[in-house]
Amino acid sequence: MLHAPEQQSRAGGPALSRRALLRGGGALLGGLVIGIELPGRRAYAVAPETAGAAALNAFVHVPAEGPVRLIMPAVEMGQGVYTSQAMCLAEELDIGLDQIVAVHAPADQAKYGNPLFVVQATGGSTTTMAWTEPLRKAGATARAMLVAAAAAEWGVDPSALATERGSVTDPATGRTLTYAALADRAATLAPPAEVTLKDPAQFRLIGRSARRLDTPDKAVGGTVYGIDVLRPGTRFAALMASPVIGGKVARVDEAPALAQPGVQQVVVLDDLVAVVADNTWAAQQGLAALAIEWADGANAALSQAQLWVEIETASAGPGVTAQKTGEALAALGEGTLFEASYELPFLAHTPMEPLNCTVHVHDGICEVWVGTQVPGFCQIGAARVLGIEPSRVTINNHIIGGGFGRRLEADYVVTATRIAAKVDGPVKVTWSREEDIKQDVLRPLYHNRLKARVENGRITAWHHRVTGASILARWLPPAFRDGIDGDAIDGAAQPPYGFPNILVEYIRHESVVPVGF
Repeated sequence: MLHAPEQQSRAGGPALSRRALLRGGGALLGGLVIGIELPGRRAYAVAPETAGAAALNAFVHVPAEGPVRLIMPAVEMGQGVYTSQAMCLAEELDIGLDQIVAVHAPADQAKYGNPLFVVQATGGSTTTMAWTEPLRKAGATARAMLVAAAAAEWGVDPSALATERGSVTDPATGRTLTYAALADRAATLAPPAEVTLKDPAQFRLIGRSARRLDTPDKAVGGTVYGIDVLRPGTRFAALMASPVIGGKVARVDEAPALAQPGVQQVVVLDDLVAVVADNTWAAQQGLAALAIEWADGANAALSQAQLWVEIETASAGPGVTAQKTGEALAALGEGTLFEASYELPFLAHTPMEPLNCTVHVHDGICEVWVGTQVPGFCQIGAARVLGIEPSRVTINNHIIGGGFGRRLEADYVVTATRIAAKVDGPVKVTWSREEDIKQDVLRPLYHNRLKARVENGRITAWHHRVTGASILARWLPPAFRDGIDGDAIDGAAQPPYGFPNILVEYIRHESVVPVGF
């Protein structure tokens, strides 16, 4: 993957229900960029930017020297997709895993939007299902173009040629050309309208055990996570936001922080204070020296007990039908009745890598170095802060030290950009673990109320009411349809049992607490 511009490592319910989905199935380096047509989207084409390498499509770059580059549409955060995506491409391109390096895709919805989510996002355990076929097609398309280039060079029928480990061979004569030697000529050819993918019986990589490509660098400490980024002239910031939801800064005396060794600047925004220093420790010490007075606002008295009472009360109200078979309510009146309620608390994500983001705002542009599951959202969020076009924001994505849904949010990039806009030069903003938890976008509070009838040892009626906030209504509004959040009722609306009478309802209940996946 691309760690920084100059560094590389080796290499029933609504449509977005995760379970329903699973049942369903760097900068350009030059040359011609062709499109792989994804479901629901037209193919795209992009003009070459620089010379020196052939970009045979949005996922495949063949340089004049060195390994093939995979532009990796999904983000690696420990789940192994760095390797699995490379396997899909290498399988059809007929190269080895040792002949490929992976770089994270830039923020570009048109090319790298998840075919299932529509937006550019890595989440919901969808990477393998979403990207296996497009990446195989990308590899097969590039291979067909390289073979066609060799056939034209030798004046033979392309079907007579063979490929193996990055070379095209003419078995009749023994002539061989490497992909690198053919790439520029291949880039001038029209891509085939259709390509034939390998039969699974021909697979050399897919379905076989393989060593993860990201392990060697991790084993020796060579992997550069977002928190490891160090740009020339970087300053370091620690921050503290209001401990009350919606709270604001009332007053802060900057002098105690500025008196600390290494502290350069105090940034005071309406809802947070950041200390900028020579290093993160100095910034944290400067922040600790401050006495910040907060205007807490309306939510100062909010308690967990109050939230439990509110959601339990809401669970008895009207709901929206997510699944209905037979007449569950009527059938509940017969046989032995079982009832139970289950409550799931808020949960913080606490990934091993705390929230962090490096931002440099200069000359009307914004450069961001971060580990994110949603580079497009981050690009838009930073652009809105600065009042510039998203195209003027560059997202340099990195391997992530744990996401769990937290990095499906762009809020921390927005916060870092707000701070960086007040700082001269690049600034790395790092959240302390305490601040990371306090300001988390939490896993929602949920209340589940269930009733079931049992007759002759069998469940004959099942009633399940799910009460909680809707993440999709905020995160992807088009996916919130008919009053139902497919993520909230995931697994409930399609139980693995054959109930003759079933009713599953969803009750949307929001509080002021920010929640996410």
